Parts: sequence; structure tokens; C-alpha cells
Amino acid sequence: EDKLDGAGGCQALAQDAALCVEQGGRWIPRNQNFDTVGNAFMTLFEISTTEGWVDVMYWGTDSRGPMMEPKRDVFEALSMFFVAFIFVGSFFVLNLCVGVIVDSFNEEKRRVGGDQGYLLTAAQQKWVQAQRALTNRR
Repeated sequence: EDKLDGAGGCQALAQDAALCVEQGGRWIPRNQNFDTVGNAFMTLFEISTTEGWVDVMYWGTDSRGPMMEPKRDVFEALSMFFVAFIFVGSFFVLNLCVGVIVDSFNEEKRRVGGDQGYLLTAAQQKWVQAQRALTNRR
């Protein structure tokens, strides 16, 4: 009898990585995990961009511990952390992006020379000057 299933994992007997390897299988962790501090920071950063956060939430609620086989919905309360982190993290990333855009806009405006005709063509600047001259005459 073969000890590996079709996906390259271990039999249902393998509850942890050591037993899986002893059975001749390969224990392959997911790319997004919380096994180390570095991986956790990268995973949280990816979640804050809202890219694939639902999958990570499901993996988190199924986790039983490091190097242990997942079990469905073992820690459902953890989903509240992911939802709260999405609210806080996505707002942080959004504010960071908007802040960089506004700062770049203001820097370019200062470089060009103030509010007068920053985004206007030469013809548009002449029209604005003509309108101002007309209103100042009245």
C-alpha cells in the first residue's frame, strides 16, 4: 500500500511534519505562513494589500500549531483578527499611498512655481490671465 496520497502529501495518519517525513512524504509549508517572524511580517503585509487575505484567514482558522496538520475550523475565533487587521491594515496602506501621491503632487507644484498655471497649457494660461484681467477691470 502506498503511503502517499495523490497530492504528494502524507496519509491521514500523519499529524505532524516528523511523522510525515518518516512515512516517506514531503512536508511543504504554504508560501504565506506564520512559522517565523519574517514570514509572519510578509504574510501580514500581503494581507494588508487585500491580496489573497481570505485564503490566509481560512488557513489560519484551520491551523493547530507549527508543523502540525491543519484541521478544519479548529480556531474560528482567529477570523476576527483577520477581519480587524484588514480594516486597520488596508486603511494604513491606503493612507500611505494617498500620502505619497499628495506629497509628490505638492513637491512638483513647488518645483514648477506655485498655483499659477501648474497643470495648464500655454493657451489655457493665457485664457486664465485674460479672464483675470477682465474681472479686475470691473
